[in-house]
Amino acid sequence: MTTSEHFENLIKKMGGNPDTLPDNLLTTYLEYLCECASAPEGVTTFTDSGNGDLALNGATGQTGKRFLQSMVFPGLTSKYISALHNGTFSDPYGIKVGSGASLVDAINALTEPGIYTIYQNRASTDAPDGAKAINSSLRGLACLSQINKHYAFIFMVDQASNFYIQYIQGDVGGGWKTMFQAEKAEQGLKSPNTLTIKVGGNTYVYDGSDAVTIEM
Repeated sequence: MTTSEHFENLIKKMGGNPDTLPDNLLTTYLEYLCECASAPEGVTTFTDSGNGDLALNGATGQTGKRFLQSMVFPGLTSKYISALHNGTFSDPYGIKVGSGASLVDAINALTEPGIYTIYQNRASTDAPDGAKAINSSLRGLACLSQINKHYAFIFMVDQASNFYIQYIQGDVGGGWKTMFQAEKAEQGLKSPNTLTIKVGGNTYVYDGSDAVTIEM
């Protein structure tokens, strides 16, 4: 099915006539969808910024996002929450944590559940110690499932590909846990007990961390 046929079917499902669909501007097409889909009051026109962002004229941000989601995902209506909070095309972060600010505080201030893209400054108050040690900012995701008492889990990655996780329960952060890289974990594995061998006047200790050669 071509893109044009998909659009025609979409218009028909929304009760419109595809023969009257304008073909000049994306904003005009969206405005036509508003007429067919009974958009929330005030959502009547769109402005294309030219750099990938669409502004909804005469509507609150949340109402507009929910309405657009309802057009993208069949079966949803504008009364449902917006599942993905990823900022704008030019600034693609649902949560931005600057120097001196707290990621946990930023999540606790959210008023809508969903998935959030995150940027966290290296100088934020609760950046992972590992990222601070290498002077690295972080990017990641948070899944916020409840907001009366905030519950969320956070996945973050620094610029050295170190991976950090944290769980927020009842507005309280649980602290960062680090997922060690496999090669580093293997290097750090040791036998739980050392083996000491004495041959003549020489003593050899083997704990699994280094290769030992014993000649008898």
